[in-house]
Amino acid sequence: MKENILNLAEKLLLLRGYNAFSYKHISSELNIKNAAVHYHYPKKSDLGIAIIQRVVDRFDSWIYCPQILEMSPKQKIQAFFDGYWNICSKEGQEYICIVGSLLADYHTLPPEMTKMACDHTEKVISWLESVLTEGQQQQVFLFDELARDKAVVLISTVQGLLKLIRIYGDDLYKKACNDLLKNLLCSK
Repeated sequence: MKENILNLAEKLLLLRGYNAFSYKHISSELNIKNAAVHYHYPKKSDLGIAIIQRVVDRFDSWIYCPQILEMSPKQKIQAFFDGYWNICSKEGQEYICIVGSLLADYHTLPPEMTKMACDHTEKVISWLESVLTEGQQQQVFLFDELARDKAVVLISTVQGLLKLIRIYGDDLYKKACNDLLKNLLCSK
């Protein structure tokens, strides 16, 4: 039951945002009592923390996966774009990413969730920065900005695209990510 609650809560957070769902939404959909949700997650922030921790663990598993570690910088950026797409477009839904969702509610989140969201965002940006730096050193990527600044542009663009596909459709994401990658490459 705890896993079902967590799965549904994550889905609701990605579809609606943290402040736009309640334990009543979860209990109604799972056909359980509110008390059952409170039993596993006494406070909504406990549930929010569990969701963020799950996302952090997923990202850590992904970036340290041998298959990812062995990729070229270009392949890593493509895998990042693809991974975001796979996470955010499952079940025919158009989810926004956890970072985008939580940062939209930043000023209203409990402090412990804000810290976790910021830490995770920093981890994603730092990983992108390291891949971009590696790509520059290998002369695969060519850009004038600092790698960190370019990483912020990439994650911001991906987050924005995930919102825009709700209006313009899936092809926008794929085309824009292809353009982003193409614009990074030394030989365009």
